[in-house]
Amino acid sequence: MKKTKDPKDPALEAVDQVLREISGLESSFLPGDELLEGVVAGDSMVKDLRGLVEETHSFPVNGYVECAVAPDKMSAYLSFFPATQGMSPVKMDDIVAEFERVGVVEGVDWSVVEAALLRSVLEGKKIDGVRVANGWASVPEIPPHYIVEPRLLAPPTREVDEQGNVDYKSETPFVMVKKGDRIAVLHPGQEGKQGANVVGGRLEPAHERHPTYTLGENVENRDGEVLSLIDGLFDLTKNVISVRSVLVVDTGVDYHTGNIDFQGDVLILGDVQEGFTVKAGGSVRVDRTLDASVLECEGDLVVKQGIIGRKDGVLQVGGSVRAKFLENCVVEARGPVEIAAGIIRSSVYSGASIACGPRCVVVGGVFFAQDGFRAHQIGGSTAPRTEIYCGLDYSVVKKLDWAKDQSMKLALALQKVREGLKDPSRADRAELLSSHERILDGIRKLNVASANLVFTLDKNEAADVVVTGTVYPGVYIEICHVSFVVKKPLSSSRFFLDKKAGIVQYERIR
Repeated sequence: MKKTKDPKDPALEAVDQVLREISGLESSFLPGDELLEGVVAGDSMVKDLRGLVEETHSFPVNGYVECAVAPDKMSAYLSFFPATQGMSPVKMDDIVAEFERVGVVEGVDWSVVEAALLRSVLEGKKIDGVRVANGWASVPEIPPHYIVEPRLLAPPTREVDEQGNVDYKSETPFVMVKKGDRIAVLHPGQEGKQGANVVGGRLEPAHERHPTYTLGENVENRDGEVLSLIDGLFDLTKNVISVRSVLVVDTGVDYHTGNIDFQGDVLILGDVQEGFTVKAGGSVRVDRTLDASVLECEGDLVVKQGIIGRKDGVLQVGGSVRAKFLENCVVEARGPVEIAAGIIRSSVYSGASIACGPRCVVVGGVFFAQDGFRAHQIGGSTAPRTEIYCGLDYSVVKKLDWAKDQSMKLALALQKVREGLKDPSRADRAELLSSHERILDGIRKLNVASANLVFTLDKNEAADVVVTGTVYPGVYIEICHVSFVVKKPLSSSRFFLDKKAGIVQYERIR
């Protein structure tokens, strides 16, 4: 604080304090002329009241100021009250003292204070709410980080004809880049700076959080720009910016190639023959038919024709699945599953939704779709049983099934151990007792794990089943553990969970 004030007589200081405390009463408690005119009383009462007001205004009062601090303490305002005739006007020392009283120590604009003081003295009028002090906000701390080009993160475009059919042949989940393309830019970061309010409080800088990307293979930082070093596939797995070279299999997967096991993305231009496996650390695209025994990929799976399952083969996909048809398949996908023409005797587990084409027929199988199921026809007059489960996290269902199987195995083992303990002469009795305790402990752990998993089982109570064509009798629908069995053919129907009634309802759709 640049301005100082000489010590004041304690008695005078006390008087000034009283005057400041009653100064506001003039406007809030004493009626003005317009109020007096509205008083329904004798003229003498009105004259007495008006005389009291004039007498009060005639008291000798020195000029003074009042300072108000905003609720957020980021600004302060001065009001100037002029002196009555012959009394001392407001001085800078009065302002300094008022600042000290309310605790204003930062951000005072003395040029504004001096101008307002001069105006108050010259005009001799009350001046309200002059903003004389301002705090300043803190500057957030931003760590250096890479910003990926938005076009590389945008979802793939999809071509839809006038009838609403999707052209899967033209759609691709792969994002290809050319050598020299800019992949990302480096934000240099920003140093955080403290802020302050007008009463001296410090405002610590916020720490902004941004995705932490690192540079992987086939990319290079050149003067703050991350450029691709090759033609290839853009990849952002585990926040590592890379451009992968794509494994292209020209002839299909057969005895000429052997099984495929590749860390990147795989493009297969021919058929995948029965009995061969395909494993990829990225996405897989097959331009023809996939006769799958085993397929595992961390990214998406796109098959232009159909997928035919073989023996006990399972397709495990970390992203989405798109194909023309499924036959005798077991498919597990964390993302959505989209099938254009039909699904026959298959089991499909999706961590998102299962959506079928406008003429797709679903006949036989078990389907788990966390966010909902769409099809044209479900079931048939002589079709095998079709079961649809929605709103559940299928990964939790699998874990619960595994825990149940393990518990059954342990229960059988426990029964055998207890039969053995009935014979007191057995030499391995101590070993049996140890096994008995270990089995009981294992069962308890499985029970606790199962109980915890149950709370995470239901994921989407808004999930529904939509059939644009016909759903046939015998189709089983379950939404968040609430079941419904179709008793008669229904057309253009939507099945949903009525939480209030605790049942699955259905309604007609257009």
